[in-house]
Amino acid sequence: MNILSNTAVIAIAAALLASCALFPSAHDRAVRRTPAYKSGYADGCAAANAAGTSYRRGPVRNTEAFRGDETYRAGWNTGFSACRRTIATPGSDPEHPFYEPSPGH
Repeated sequence: MNILSNTAVIAIAAALLASCALFPSAHDRAVRRTPAYKSGYADGCAAANAAGTSYRRGPVRNTEAFRGDETYRAGWNTGFSACRRTIATPGSDPEHPFYEPSPGH
């Protein structure tokens, strides 16, 4: 095989693997529509938004459901991860999320 055909095989394999990651299966889409997943997602997102605040009342999570329900736990973890990435850092300007008042410090 020459270099061109090796490159083509690698490119096709990479495209197939990427499509699996980008397009969830029918089972994954069905799980995301369940009440337990939606509840877990909402609680996980609320916990991410509470990061850095007082935890006197504990994390936002239904502990019983988190321990016993895989669907709730998957929703909580997904919600926490997704919302944690979108929270602005302290001192940043929400209107200009890439603005850094004192770069390099």
